[in-house]
Amino acid sequence: MIVSFDKKNGKKRVIVTVDETGDLGNKSRYFVYGATTLQDAEQFANIAKKYIDAHSALMRVPTEIGFSKASMYRDNILDELIPNVGRVYAVVIKKPLFNTTFRRKQLAKDSLSLLTDMVAIGNDSYYVDFIVDESSVIKNETLKKIVESNSLFEGSVVDCTPTNSKDSYELQANDYIIGSIGHSFEANDNRYLRKFRNKTKIKRVNLRK
Repeated sequence: MIVSFDKKNGKKRVIVTVDETGDLGNKSRYFVYGATTLQDAEQFANIAKKYIDAHSALMRVPTEIGFSKASMYRDNILDELIPNVGRVYAVVIKKPLFNTTFRRKQLAKDSLSLLTDMVAIGNDSYYVDFIVDESSVIKNETLKKIVESNSLFEGSVVDCTPTNSKDSYELQANDYIIGSIGHSFEANDNRYLRKFRNKTKIKRVNLRK
């Protein structure tokens, strides 16, 4: 399980957690791909571990947490996580109603590529380590290729680690952040996004067909 990284050669390093919310079909109106840069990855993970341990004890079985899986922690965990967050980037796609023709895999790839552009433009770190939640529609090797081959990272060392969320404290914590963005659009409710809106850059995309 990834919980922290050490700086190499004294050069600046940033840890980026990447997750999605919404669906690529017709169940939700929006699909969101989001990335969070961490100022303190170890503390970010430790906060998540505390809540995971508490929730597992409550459920009497090891279990995940997340924005929709354990909604009772939303306010508290966000309040604790946000001081350890650098920036949050999100691609928000409004999907056409009743559309069954758009290409799900290509949409996911294009969203991740655009999100990676946003992270690259917003950061000048020499080492950029992405922890990306494994996708149901993008193969791991494709995830790595999209992120690591982004030309905007020229001059940086970029590493992408596709990871199952159940194996990552960072990703389970990040789900509350990206989930808050999705919730603000899907439910027209900004109460959670408001906690970190000043750290967030959102790019909206409307699909016409």
